[in-house]
Amino acid sequence: MKIGLDVSQTCVETTGCGWIANELASAFSDIATSDRKIILYHYFGTWINSDTASGFSVNNEHVVSPLKESSPVAAKHIWESIEDGRSELPGTPDIVHSNNFSAPNTHKTPLVMTVHDLAFWDMPEATTETNRNVCQDGVLNALEQADAFIFPSVFSQRRFLHYFGKIVSNNNQLHTVIPWAARFEPTETPSQYSCDAPWLFVGSLEPRKNIKNILHAFELYRSRSVQKRNLLIAGPTGWKTNKETAHIESLTKRGWAKHLGYVDNETLKSLYQEA
Repeated sequence: MKIGLDVSQTCVETTGCGWIANELASAFSDIATSDRKIILYHYFGTWINSDTASGFSVNNEHVVSPLKESSPVAAKHIWESIEDGRSELPGTPDIVHSNNFSAPNTHKTPLVMTVHDLAFWDMPEATTETNRNVCQDGVLNALEQADAFIFPSVFSQRRFLHYFGKIVSNNNQLHTVIPWAARFEPTETPSQYSCDAPWLFVGSLEPRKNIKNILHAFELYRSRSVQKRNLLIAGPTGWKTNKETAHIESLTKRGWAKHLGYVDNETLKSLYQEA
């Protein structure tokens, strides 16, 4: 069997969908054999990276990356010819898994899409127009192209079926919930109590993360508590949070908070352990 995996978002800062794609590719690569080959797509459907150098890679003869060295222009032409039915999917997989809300027409090759959440429908005001359009278009295309859907939570599945249950039923599309595993292995040694250990928020700065109320709650805590810990914020700046960014800067000037921006996996692990 040959399994095609969308790893397009591993070529940028791996948050959210990109991190899941990275972990999925890593796990599948660990079980790749001559009878179970893995095909990695560093460009996928409408997601055309400007550079794939930082994308997931592994030294395994049973894992191939047929598009990784392609230029963005060449990759765009390849996917257009796949959509039109003029070309086969590179590596001719038996099944393909999308992680980035892109649902290209894979024709006779079954397509599975992971739908991470429906925030762009449930909270349109909390997204940018570009992000909302990309995600909504991807899901609508998947309702025509995909054979099955995977959800990381029962909540996401229920929201999806709330909007599209009749279509999914009419199309006989399969769907299931597969919860994400923990990012890090549990530690065998619990952290020692520290009166200086900070509070930690992990996530990109965007409205749906509720950073506005986190900051207000933290400021109330600092004004009322005798145990005055600081706040660390780990994650990139997203969108529509100019007021929140200014609030963080104000807290930083008082020595109460620090925005670390995007951090790598090892740094994040340490932050969790020390919080």
